[in-house]
Amino acid sequence: MQLVTISSQRQITIPVGMLEELGLEGKDKLFLTIEEKKLVARPRKGSVVDRLAGSLSHLVPKKLRKIPTDKAIEMARDIMAQEIANE
Repeated sequence: MQLVTISSQRQITIPVGMLEELGLEGKDKLFLTIEEKKLVARPRKGSVVDRLAGSLSHLVPKKLRKIPTDKAIEMARDIMAQEIANE
């Protein structure tokens, strides 16, 4: 447990050790909720696409499942650009 101060601008600083333990860095996002009168922060890992990708894996051929999400998005953009150019 760590004691933190709420600034005059209603901001708090999370101690470095806690961020490291959670694998968080600057610009990462947290979900804040109140549970039983306690403030609870949960890390949001990855982009929306990354978080939803697993739920759609049954629609992707097995040979394509190992392609990183960012690479798949780039490939899809290239394909769409080519199709638009051919119209």
